Amino acid sequence: MIEVNYTLGIQLVNFLIMLWFLNAFVFKPVLRFVEEREKKMKAMDHEAKGAAERCDAALSGYESKLKKMRQDASEITSSARREAQDASLKIVEDARVKFKAELDGTRDNIKKDMDDASASLKKEVSGMASLIASRILGRNV
Repeated sequence: MIEVNYTLGIQLVNFLIMLWFLNAFVFKPVLRFVEEREKKMKAMDHEAKGAAERCDAALSGYESKLKKMRQDASEITSSARREAQDASLKIVEDARVKFKAELDGTRDNIKKDMDDASASLKKEVSGMASLIASRILGRNV
């Protein structure tokens, strides 16, 4: 059986002192530490979310700038290609006109040379014909 005597009072006082000691030096500091840690974790979580939002905003800004740069580069390339094609066509057309002019000049020179040769041959033919006739006939014609 359980005896109730003065030791129960001592044990009760001992229990209350131990409870006060544990509460003052163990439970309250541990609870304060846990609360501070939760506050820090919430603050870090909030800061991390803010950083993630800033990162997403910066990323979308960079992506839009990159897209615009690619479009500008494409337009510049297309413009340069069109200019090069136009220049190429102009060069070919200029060469064609120059070649045609040279060809016409050469044809005119050949025709002139042929006309000169024909006229020269006509003169020489009449002279040769009279020389041949003179020799064949034996007298001057």
